[in-house]
Amino acid sequence: MMKNWGIKDVAKFPFPNPIDEFNVRKAEHLLSILGALDPNTGTITEEGKLMAKLPITPRLSKMCLTAAKQGSQILMYTLTLVAGMTVGDFFIKLGETDEIQNTLKNDEEKRQYRGRYWKLMQVNIF
Repeated sequence: MMKNWGIKDVAKFPFPNPIDEFNVRKAEHLLSILGALDPNTGTITEEGKLMAKLPITPRLSKMCLTAAKQGSQILMYTLTLVAGMTVGDFFIKLGETDEIQNTLKNDEEKRQYRGRYWKLMQVNIF
């Protein structure tokens, strides 16, 4: 992201807290491997600019761009995988539903909640 803003040497950027230059170089190396940075000059590539526009990690944005080049069918599956990988825990844990239901006021609210919960669990994404 910082390379996209035109910052040439991220390790020399005046961060409020000092950063480890080794970690910056390691990150730049990974971005070069992913094709986001030119390995010779360290400047951002056109693909890197596209990756920077996506609000996900560089590895996941590379997955999306690679899948987009392959066609819409594989992109659909890739986006589903990436979406699943970017959220925390999208399953309701055992016992959590009981806690939620205890906060509901009456039986009608509880019935409506159970209906919405089961519809969520039965969603067919394809």
